[in-house]
Amino acid sequence: MEKKILITGPTGIIGRELVGELQRRGICFRIALREISKSDKLPSSSCPVVLLDYKNPKTFNSAFDGITDLFLATPISYQGLDELIVPVLESAKKNGVQHVVSLGAVGVEQNHKSPLSVAEKCVKGCGLHYTIFRPNFLMQNFFSVIPLIRKNGGKMQLPAGDSKVSLVDAADIATAAAEALIESAYNDKTYVLTGGQSIDFYQIAHIISKVTLKTVTYIPVNHSESYAEMVAAGCSSEQVRSLTALFEIIRQGWCEEVRPDLRVILGREPGTFESFVLKNRDLWNL
Repeated sequence: MEKKILITGPTGIIGRELVGELQRRGICFRIALREISKSDKLPSSSCPVVLLDYKNPKTFNSAFDGITDLFLATPISYQGLDELIVPVLESAKKNGVQHVVSLGAVGVEQNHKSPLSVAEKCVKGCGLHYTIFRPNFLMQNFFSVIPLIRKNGGKMQLPAGDSKVSLVDAADIATAAAEALIESAYNDKTYVLTGGQSIDFYQIAHIISKVTLKTVTYIPVNHSESYAEMVAAGCSSEQVRSLTALFEIIRQGWCEEVRPDLRVILGREPGTFESFVLKNRDLWNL
């Protein structure tokens, strides 16, 4: 059967990469947006755009019509996520969707009441084939840290302590997601996606310094200090909340492990942080 794919969250970090990955493969797909007016924020694409508002069931049938595979970006900012997402999955199944690729996060199993944990339970219990990815801390999250480093004259003040993290590139996650949407070999499985190296934030600062030729020094700070620094550096409230939660997970040690899952799916080693910084060197205007 020919695959017909629907992508939600196309303007997110991983969603944008996935749109580009599918385009490079010459695969036509459908893009879902909560507001069609935001289509100008999408990566350049000739693929059709449809309205899919999780709060508006009237948008479900037309969005899922003819779709076989769904990439589901979890809207974690919503309250009562199960009440929101279950009708979406039920409509998807009713309209012939057979498989869902869903994003969680490393450590989600540690808190069964977290939005991402709730979303996983909904996906696994909806009666469709599923592939769940739990990516580690994304390298792209450091784009939100750049203003903080710049403001503090090269000091990278973050609440990570001495913890290590196996950073992962969103581009590699998108490649894995494309494979899962295309190939049934990944059905009904959960994967933890990490980079191939576990490094601490002193090493991260050294890598940034090496590639940008600007001195960056990591200074561990507490939660309150980091929160205030991020706000003062101009980070949005959403960015601050997201990063604060991520660093809490890092401090717990849940992001240190290196897992083989991503390497197996890609058929190669995941990208390194140094290659990521080098690839995006122009964005590191420190």
